[in-house]
Amino acid sequence: MASKRISRDEIIALAATIVADRGTEALTYQVLADGLGVSKQAIIYWFPSKSELARELILPALRGESDTAIAAVEGSTSSADAIARFVRALTGYHLGNIGRFRMLYLSGRPVDTAGEAMVTGAALDEIHAITGPMYAALAAALARGDYVLSPATARQQSAIIHMAAIGLLTMLALADAIKDPLAHATGPLIDTMIGVLTAGAATAAR
Repeated sequence: MASKRISRDEIIALAATIVADRGTEALTYQVLADGLGVSKQAIIYWFPSKSELARELILPALRGESDTAIAAVEGSTSSADAIARFVRALTGYHLGNIGRFRMLYLSGRPVDTAGEAMVTGAALDEIHAITGPMYAALAAALARGDYVLSPATARQQSAIIHMAAIGLLTMLALADAIKDPLAHATGPLIDTMIGVLTAGAATAAR
C-alpha cells in the first residue's frame, strides 16, 4: 500500500461515523485503515490502544452535552423552569446530531471484537468529572427552587430527569434508524415529558 499521510482528526471522524452507524464492535484498526486507504500501522501510530480512541470519541461529546445543559439551567427562575430548560437543551443538543447520540449511548458494549475494554478506569474518571457538574448544576437549581427539595433528593432527581430525556432520545434514534417515525411529533413528546417531570418534582416535595 502506498504511503499516505493521515491526521488524528481524520481517524476520529471516521471512527465516530462507524460507531454511530454500526456500533463499537464494528470499529477495528483494519476497518479504519481500509476506510482511510492506509495501513493498520498508520492508525496504530496515532492510537496505540482502542481505549485512547474511545476517549477521543466519547469525552468531547459528553463535554458538549454537559456544557449545554449547565448553561441552560443557569438562568432558571424556578424548579419547573430548570427542568424544562435542561430537557430542552439536552434533547436539542442530541437531536442536532443523532449519529453522535447513537455513538454515545447506543453503540453497544464498550469493547472491541477481541474483548479489549474501550473505556478504561482513567477514562471513566474523566467521564465522571464531566457529567458530575451537569447533575450538580441541575440539582442546585432544584434544591433552591420552589419545590425546596433536599440536596440528596435533588441530586437523585437530576439523574432521573437525565435518564428520562435519554430514554426519549433513544426511542427517537431507534425510529430514525429504521425510518419509522414515532406516532407523536417530537416537540409535543418533549413538552409532555417536561409536564410529567415537573409534576413529579412537585409531588416529591410534598
